[in-house]
Amino acid sequence: MNRRSARRTGLAALFVCVTVSGLRDARAECTVTGVASVSGLRVGPIGPLDLEQSMVATFVGRRATIEGLAPLVFRGETAANAVKVYIRDGAVLRGLVGVARGLRVEVERAERDAVVATLRDDGGLTVRSVRVPCALLEGAPSAGAPSSPPRPSFPEDRRWRGDGTARQEFRCTRGPGNSTGCAPVRGRCSPVGDGSVCGYHPRAAQLRVHARPDARSAAVVVEATADISFADDSGNSAWLRVYSRGAQGRDALVVRGWVRRADVRWTQEVPPSFAGVGLGCYGTIGRGTILNARVGFVSIAAQTSVFDAAGVEWASTAAPLCAHAQQAPNSNVSVELDVSPTRASIVWVVPSAVRWVERCP
Repeated sequence: MNRRSARRTGLAALFVCVTVSGLRDARAECTVTGVASVSGLRVGPIGPLDLEQSMVATFVGRRATIEGLAPLVFRGETAANAVKVYIRDGAVLRGLVGVARGLRVEVERAERDAVVATLRDDGGLTVRSVRVPCALLEGAPSAGAPSSPPRPSFPEDRRWRGDGTARQEFRCTRGPGNSTGCAPVRGRCSPVGDGSVCGYHPRAAQLRVHARPDARSAAVVVEATADISFADDSGNSAWLRVYSRGAQGRDALVVRGWVRRADVRWTQEVPPSFAGVGLGCYGTIGRGTILNARVGFVSIAAQTSVFDAAGVEWASTAAPLCAHAQQAPNSNVSVELDVSPTRASIVWVVPSAVRWVERCP
């Protein structure tokens, strides 16, 4: 083979490799399989539905395709942020955000094999635009006590102190024999009883935090809360260290990074706070019964068609099942499916598709 032919062959091989690699990247998907909860689900003309069961959720852009696995088989679509997913294992994201296992992930959009998401701590700390690998996601939070998040680390420097209300300056004094001594002096404000804090405060409600004191480094958007502190003890005139303190060690989300000094100001003011809203719970005892309805248990075969209340088919059963049911005169059978350990769902099947039994095994 002459040199020109070898060169042509080599270029062709390189082109094939690049093309195949590009196709592989383009086909990369963000998929979560397992028991999950979705809201606003639409299956053809049916919906919106709220459902929790075993499924495959595939995130594409700001949408999610849902394939039901069990007990119902269907294919539908919903908004990406309508699928509840959680952190499978504690991890450090982008070098500046630590997340604990079980933390809820609010998906903003999918980017191939990762999602860009919003993370929230129960204490009010909110971090937006965080890239989370899909391998870290699961549908239902893992059993067991929540873990503590791994904490991103700053480079070691013995001068640094975790004090967010101090402004450091070096002052030098001349001693005997023309000797000079220099020491850091931290300026403070006197408390006035209104909860205000003297220190660095964000100029806006949201703050861009970088992994390094470099505008080109990885960054996330943090909503400023009382949990955020700043320190200027690094000697950097343009950047401040930023860190979250956590809520008495129970934090599931931590931030360590850098902010531009121009984005904060030294003032005495009440820091932003987070007010948790308690939601009341209610429950029902027993089941509602339709007047003159037949009530009991039914056995249903696999691949039985499932309908909505208006009689439109939207799913089928994945396997044989037995469930509590009732049937009003001249109507379809209303079946109560235990789609997950925490929720039930009502679906309808035609009378000829069920066999009434004394009890479920």
